Amino acid sequence: MFFNIFNCYFPPHDNIEDLIGELRDFNFYNSFNLLVGDFNCKSRIWGYVSDNFRGRKPTEFIAASNLHICNITEYGPTFQSTTNVGFPDLTLLSLPVVNYIKNWGVLEVESHSDHKYIYFKLELEDITEIDFYFKSKYGQNKFINYIKRHLNPFKKTLKNINNTNHLNKLIKDLTDLIQKGAFKTLKKKPKKFAKKFSFWNEDLRISRNKVNRLFKTYNKHKTEGSILEIIQSSGNAYRKERAIYKKLLLSTKRKAWESFCLTHNERFGFLFNLVFNRDSSENFIGVNPNNDPNNTIEDKINYLMDSFFPSPSSEGNLDYTPIIGHVEPMVLEDIEMVINALKGGKAPGLDRIDFRMWIAVFIHDKEFILDLINICFKFNYFPEHLRNAKVFFLLKDGKYPGLCTSYRPVCLLPTLGKIIERLFHLQLNKWLDRNNIIHHNQYGFREGKSCDLAIHDLIETIKIRMPSEHFALVSLDIKSAFDTMKWPVLFKTL
Repeated sequence: MFFNIFNCYFPPHDNIEDLIGELRDFNFYNSFNLLVGDFNCKSRIWGYVSDNFRGRKPTEFIAASNLHICNITEYGPTFQSTTNVGFPDLTLLSLPVVNYIKNWGVLEVESHSDHKYIYFKLELEDITEIDFYFKSKYGQNKFINYIKRHLNPFKKTLKNINNTNHLNKLIKDLTDLIQKGAFKTLKKKPKKFAKKFSFWNEDLRISRNKVNRLFKTYNKHKTEGSILEIIQSSGNAYRKERAIYKKLLLSTKRKAWESFCLTHNERFGFLFNLVFNRDSSENFIGVNPNNDPNNTIEDKINYLMDSFFPSPSSEGNLDYTPIIGHVEPMVLEDIEMVINALKGGKAPGLDRIDFRMWIAVFIHDKEFILDLINICFKFNYFPEHLRNAKVFFLLKDGKYPGLCTSYRPVCLLPTLGKIIERLFHLQLNKWLDRNNIIHHNQYGFREGKSCDLAIHDLIETIKIRMPSEHFALVSLDIKSAFDTMKWPVLFKTL
């Protein structure tokens, strides 16, 4: 992944559409980019009290190019003269790295012009390598052959496991083996930024350059005081070509948009976000502990993590040692039922191992996977290595980004952990049904008892009782119910 730096100057009297057009020639979606400079345009977004035509064009370009405005208007204007004050100097950064900029500010010191010095610090050394996923649908024969050659030592180790520490080590070593096999035998495909609508082409570039050339000729004749006929002739030629360019620009943009809409096949891509007003500018972390401008990306992430995943208090100790009795072992039919219900295209966890790889290992040696899972049930234990999650924080629609409660955490767990979790869930449901623990009116998480069915049953009950009886409905919603639950009570109940 490349990091590009642009130093821009937009002359105040030049055609800003042409200047923006030159930037559109560059692909901003497959690289990280920093744009700084004097844009000479007004918009409320970066501090002015009103917008103008020149300000609307860069705003559209910024939104379409996956860029974020780093300026902080509260720090004051970036331009100040004896007659004017403004905010023309912008700092634009690609959204994926916007959280790596800090200490942005305006220096109140003398400069060599009416523009003030702008300073900021950009820490890029912690940016991870470009994200990718394994093309596990292809090349599985090589992958399985690699696993065959290295799986026997794990089978021997599995037979001698007698505590959870050994189980944790086996799971970690097995995951490392699968990862190594994937890196050696499977192709990798980088995750690129979503392709967005683009209309610029070679014909527009040629027409724009012709308009610029005619304008310079016309302006030169006026400046040099040429005879009136020459000035009028060059002016007419410039205006005629400009009209042709504008007409071509509008028609090209419309045709490109129609073609984009007809050929776009990404289910939840750019068009979905556009229709439902899900702007990519919300993809940065807006929380700022103690309103400190020097907070790093790590400070913000730790603040969110502590809010959603607090450390257990001394009062609510989560250490629980179960009394392990007889555990009914899993059978191949149970695992096959879970394996066959897995859906492709799901995001893997930190280990990058998806369902297809584990299915391939299971098909190669079903008894090994069965014994491995039964060991987990025997110790009544979920391996620690499978609890490490890749966490995303999604901003809820219409919520203020400065509050932790405005975000929804999404955890991507290792795929093997998801398989074992579903088997635990299967066994738990069997036990609950066998012991008649759950009320028959409990909906939501039970098989065949969806929330839709609960609403349907409620409506039917209302219809039956309304003609002959009074009817009252009391609805209670416990805020953050599972977050505030005392887990030792639940453990004791189960």
